Amino acid sequence: MRTFQYSYFYWKIYDSYNFGKNLVNSGIRTEHAFQYFHSQDEEILLCDEPKLVLTITATNRNKISKNYYLTQVAKEIHFQLTQCGERCHNIIPIICDASGEFNEEVDYLSRFFHKVEINSKNQNGNIFEKEKRDYINCLSEALKYSPEFILQLQDDALPKPGLFDYINYLMMSSHVKKALYVKLYHPERLQNYFQPEPARWLEWTGISFLISFSYNAFYYYKSGRTCTRNWISLFLLSAIALELIGRPYLIELRRVHPSLLSLAPASECCAPAMLYPRDGALRTANLLSESVSSKVNPFDIALYHLMRKTKASAYVIEPNLVEHIGFVSSIRTWAH
Repeated sequence: MRTFQYSYFYWKIYDSYNFGKNLVNSGIRTEHAFQYFHSQDEEILLCDEPKLVLTITATNRNKISKNYYLTQVAKEIHFQLTQCGERCHNIIPIICDASGEFNEEVDYLSRFFHKVEINSKNQNGNIFEKEKRDYINCLSEALKYSPEFILQLQDDALPKPGLFDYINYLMMSSHVKKALYVKLYHPERLQNYFQPEPARWLEWTGISFLISFSYNAFYYYKSGRTCTRNWISLFLLSAIALELIGRPYLIELRRVHPSLLSLAPASECCAPAMLYPRDGALRTANLLSESVSSKVNPFDIALYHLMRKTKASAYVIEPNLVEHIGFVSSIRTWAH
């Protein structure tokens, strides 16, 4: 965030620098994760009647590069759950192993997490269809516990601090309970105001108006007169400045308290972290089973169009509650 990567002030020449920096940070998180687990008792986190089942869909990315994304994500989840205490006593974390072969990360982490193995067939070499079937099978495994909610994470979706405080708040929302799903992540590059999202235009206009109105009120207080020309100019300058700075940085202010989280209509991309009410998970599994995924129709886009077709409600949370740390994809050469 410090480099203003999603601002218009960001220069593309910094891309290689940020890429290297992110790789270094990934290595540091991996080292801290192994140190953390070495200091913990080998005890699996379980409860009898879970309200929330958290599944991490694990793939064998380490065949491409020793990145240990899963270990980084698992450490953050384990740490936050143990720190959360009694408020999180009804949450079960599960590693859903979709590797289809021995996975050293999953084997190591099975000392701390309950593990289930799934084996979705890769029909006709369609890796996108296998990804979808893995997703459905992991949802089905979570549903066996009869939870009220399911939180499904990919193994490169690193939780932000305080994730379970936000999740506990969301689980009390009537909108969330009636939704098909709630996305916890949307790419920051797509969060700016200059996007085909009418709700953001209203927000953009409202904040710009507030800034210009506040300045004009202060000017009137000091001078005893107003200036319409200054008000209009300041309104336009405020709108331009807000877009140039970048909306992803402005909505970070909402992270102060869970009640400030924004529920916006869901868009097509992406699905590294999804919260489902039980009925929504059942419907999602059934809807996805009716479609065939491909390179031009991956399961997240297919699910969005199925949601629109059935006129169900779905949302995306702002700001993001997870960070997408993956550079090495399980089905593509690079994630981004």
